[in-house]
Amino acid sequence: MSKIRKKFKKVTNRVKAATIDVLSNYRKNIIESNLQQGVQGAEAICFFAHFSEDGLIHDYVINLIAEIQSVGCDVVLVSSCGKNFKRSELHKLDGKVLGYVIRENFGYDFGSWKTGLDNYSQALDDYNSIWFCNDSVYGPFHDLKLVIDQAK
Repeated sequence: MSKIRKKFKKVTNRVKAATIDVLSNYRKNIIESNLQQGVQGAEAICFFAHFSEDGLIHDYVINLIAEIQSVGCDVVLVSSCGKNFKRSELHKLDGKVLGYVIRENFGYDFGSWKTGLDNYSQALDDYNSIWFCNDSVYGPFHDLKLVIDQAK
């Protein structure tokens, strides 16, 4: 069992209260999901929480996802736009994401991240780290690789 899988199991076990999983509602809110083949050799997977009142994926979000991907990270977009999500927006993700999840809007970013983790748990063994990002972040304004290298 990989280190990521062990940590994921440990965190999952911590959110259980008695025999009731307090996050179980977030697993049942998926409207649509699609998983593609990951990039061979990607070190990390990023669960990217997205929301837009108008159901669009704005250019700054696509830019950030492309920058995250450029530093060797597979990205899963988890959109909480619900039924407002414009399916015509999916073409913007072509070649930029490992997959996407469209879900109902509750649970904030944490609910999106948990939904992403649950929906793609089988892929976690392929990565050394998991990143969590959301669309309230603009940028990057500097070379993202330098920031990641400093964080390591």
